[in-house]
Amino acid sequence: MAMGNLLNGASQRTWRWTIAAKLLLAFVVIATLTTIAALVAVLQFGRIEHAMGQLTGESLPAVKFSLAVESNARAIAAAGAQLAGATSEAQRYSHMSDATERIGQLWSALSQLREATDDQASIERLQALIAQIDGQIGQLDLTVRDRISFG
Repeated sequence: MAMGNLLNGASQRTWRWTIAAKLLLAFVVIATLTTIAALVAVLQFGRIEHAMGQLTGESLPAVKFSLAVESNARAIAAAGAQLAGATSEAQRYSHMSDATERIGQLWSALSQLREATDDQASIERLQALIAQIDGQIGQLDLTVRDRISFG
C-alpha cells in the first residue's frame, strides 16, 4: 500500500507539473505576443508620426500660401471693380492704394509659396499672371484718371 501511495503521489505530481508547465507555456506565449504587438504598435506610431510631420511640415504650408494667393487675387479683383466705379480723384486714389497694397501682398504670398513648394512651373505661371494683373490694374487706373479728368 505504501508503494501504491508512492506511485499514486508520483502520478499526481506529474499531472500537476504538466498543468503548471502548460500554464507557464501559455503565459510565455501571451507575454511574447503582447511584446510583439507592442513593437508593431511602436513601429506604426513612428510611421504615422512621420506622415503627420510630412503633412504639417510640407503640405499644409503650401496649402496655406496657395489660399493666401487666392484670397489676395480675389481682393484685387474687388479692388479693381471699386477702382472702375470711382467718381472722384480721392476715390480713385484710395481704391488704387488698396489695389496696390493687395498686389504687394499677392507678390509676398507668391514668394512664400515658392519657398514652400517645388513646383516651379506653376510658380512661373502664377508670376506671369500676377504681372499681367498688375499691368491691367495700372491700365485701369489710367483709364479712370482720364475719365475723371474729362468728366
